[in-house]
Formats: sequence, C-alpha cells, structure tokens
Amino acid sequence: MKEKGHKKLRIILISVLSGLTLIYLAGVWFFHYHLLPGSRINDTGLSLKTPLAAEKSLEKPEEKLILHFPEDKTEEIAASRFELGLDYSAGIEAYKNRQNAFLWFIPEDGNETIRPVTVYDSEKLKKELMALPEMQKETTRAPQDAYMALEKGKAIIIPEVEGTEMDTDKVFEAVTAALDRGEREINLDCVDYLIRPALMSDSERLVKQTEKLNHFLATTITYWLYDGSSETIDAETLSRWLMKTEDGKFYYLDPTELKRRCSAYASMLAFRKNITYDTVDFSSSRLGRVEIPAEQEKFGYEIDVEAETEALYKNLMDRLSTVRKPEYAFAREFRDFLKDGYVEVDLVNQKVYYYLGGTLFYTCDCVTGLYTESGRHTPVGVYEVQYKGREVDLRGRPDENGVPMYQSHVAFWMPFYGGYGLHDATWQSSFGGERYKTHGSHGCVNLDYASAERIYYNISAGTPVIVVGEEAYR
Repeated sequence: MKEKGHKKLRIILISVLSGLTLIYLAGVWFFHYHLLPGSRINDTGLSLKTPLAAEKSLEKPEEKLILHFPEDKTEEIAASRFELGLDYSAGIEAYKNRQNAFLWFIPEDGNETIRPVTVYDSEKLKKELMALPEMQKETTRAPQDAYMALEKGKAIIIPEVEGTEMDTDKVFEAVTAALDRGEREINLDCVDYLIRPALMSDSERLVKQTEKLNHFLATTITYWLYDGSSETIDAETLSRWLMKTEDGKFYYLDPTELKRRCSAYASMLAFRKNITYDTVDFSSSRLGRVEIPAEQEKFGYEIDVEAETEALYKNLMDRLSTVRKPEYAFAREFRDFLKDGYVEVDLVNQKVYYYLGGTLFYTCDCVTGLYTESGRHTPVGVYEVQYKGREVDLRGRPDENGVPMYQSHVAFWMPFYGGYGLHDATWQSSFGGERYKTHGSHGCVNLDYASAERIYYNISAGTPVIVVGEEAYR
C-alpha cells in the first residue's frame, strides 16, 4: 500500500514537470517570434507583440514637410506626395535580438529609445521641390555680379546684389539631410542655398584692376598753346579711352587702343590749333603799323602729329602728369623772326633801316624798282638774306636774242628773294626821294657804296628783310 502511494506521487511529479517543460518550451518558441513581457520602446508598451506589430504600434502618420524660403515665403509639401514615413524595423529587430527567449519568464525592465530611419521616394521629393515657385527661374530674381563702373572720371566698384534664385542641388541636399535627421520643418532662408553672384565686390582681381585704372586716370597732361590758351587731358577724357570686357564687368587699358586715341587726339589738336599766317603786322619806322604778305616765309604753328602721338603715349604709359607745349613740326612767330635784327626797306620813303636787337643800327637812302614799269617794282613782303657775295656780276633776263636785258657789276651782293637783293649801285648819281620813279632799278634795292659796305659787313645770311610801302607804286 505504501509502495503504491510512492508510485502515484512519482507519476504526479513527472506529469507536473512534463507540463512545466512543455509550457517553458512553448514560451521559448513563442518569444522567439515575439517581444518579451514588459517590452517598452519610445514609451510605448509592446509586450508579446511581433516586431511587425510593434512597428505598426510605433508608427505615427507623417503630415507634411514645411520649407521656409527667402523673403518670408513658406511652402508645404504633403508627406503622401513623396511617400514620407518612418522605418523602425531595424531598431526593433536589434532590440528583439538582444532579448533572450529562454528567459521569457523574466519580464523586461525599462524603456528602449529607438531612432527611426526616415524613408521617402527621392525622385518624387525632387519633383515636388522643383515644382515650387521659389525654385523656378521665372519667378525668382537672379543674382547680379559686382562690376566696375566709371563715375566722374574715377573707376568705382558697384557691389553685387543677392538674388532669390535657389541653387537646386544645394536645396535638395539640405532637404534630404534634414529629413534624414528627422526634421520636418526646414529653414532655407540663407545665402548658402542661393545661387551667389560669381563676382563679389571684394574680389582681388576687381579691387586690383580698379586701383590700377585709378592710377592711370589720375594722370593729367596740360598743353600750353601759342595763343595763351591751354588744353588738358584729364580723367574725364582718359576714362573714355578705356576698353570694356565683353561681359561688361571690367574696364581695362589696351595699349593699341591707347596709341590710336593718342593719335586721334594729336590730330584733333592739330586741326584746331594749327595756323599759318598769310600776312603779318609790322611796325614800320615811318609808315606805322602795316600789314604785309608773308608767303615767302612761313609763320605760325604746326603740331607734329606723329611726334606728339608718341610723346603723349609715353606720358600716359609712364603715368606722368605734366604741363608742356605740344611737339611742333614748326613753331615760328614773326616777332621772334625779327628779334635778333632785320632790314626794313621803305618803298614810300626810299629808306633802308637796319635794326640789331631792336635798336636802329644804320639807316640810309636807297633807290628801288622803277615806278613806271610794273615788272620792275620791288616786291613787298617778308624775306631773309639768302647769302652774301662779293664782286658779283648781275644779269637780267635774256631777251629774244638771248642777250641779258642788263648786266651790272656790284661789290656787295645780298639777295633776299630770287634775283632781288640789296647791293651797291655806283651808277646811281643820288639816292632817296623820288629818283626811283625815273631812275629806278630792275627791282633790287640800290645803295650807295659806303652804305652797302657797312650793311654787308654787319649782316649775315638769314637776316630778315622786310619790304613795306606798296602804295609807292600806286
């Protein structure tokens, strides 16, 4: 009886242990696929849930993406338009893998924080972004580059102007990075996302070129001209001589163009200021102020365009400000022509005056061209002694037989215009008065021997000879 009771007890114990083993094994199998009791993720109880069920419990519906653009503009994109959502699967799987199904009977303690992975359709997102008005060139303002300008003869920098045109690549990168961080409201109101001006006002190239040109524009060339006036090439003029790049952002100095401008300026100055005097005013010893022709001697000013072009070009390339006279091909004033001395032949009064340095050195009577024959008149005008000769035979033009119309021997010969000259005339019995009207020369200025000798030895080639008194032959 006692043995029977022990046997019954063993059977009960074996049954209980078998049941418990089955329950344990069933639990191990169950929790191999389910979360343990007490499981809690992101403050959400997930006991006994499969990972898939747990993920659904954690999911929160995404509503929209909010974007802030420059100029206080805001756009919203519904989450559904690019399939925006959160993926907890990796975190739940990792959490599940850390649990021990064989210890399923020991509940989990604490809360697990899992950061979900943001998921979305990248192509759809890009399409939505590109469709926003703030991303369209037509509805945004393009940036403006800084550039160089000329103002009142000075090179200045006009600063760049920021636009509202967005850099689509940078915007897309910024939005995707923010979404991946879990952000749903993104601020794009920053120059980092704009298409920036390509040329900024602090650009080294722009600053240096501006400084270089201002150094050039600070050059001034002032011309003092014969008539007392002046002409100045200043910054306003020089600024018009600069070239501009094709993109319109830079001015620069082109040597070839500068040479052309210098030539054009020299030509213009010559056109405006060149002058040749056909007649000159002369203060006669006895006739007062008279106007006489000056065709035989060139008086006036003529700028040497080629030489002035080179001089001006060098001044400007050397940045040399200066005050100077133009380069003249010739510059000759009648007063300067007379300053060292001259001979005046007065046809009316039949006088010769020889001045040296503004002082009367010698005067005498003379006989000029015959009054009654126009071909023998002494020509009025401005001349100079061509050369001097001693013991010269003077011959007139040949007649129809080839015989000279006259032949005279003179001791002192001082020609001043073709065959006209000053010389001694020993055949003349007197000089001065009205003798020229009846015993005039063939156009030369006849002098007595002593006067001719005196003048000859004190005169030189190049000495001016001024013949006045045309009215003597009227």
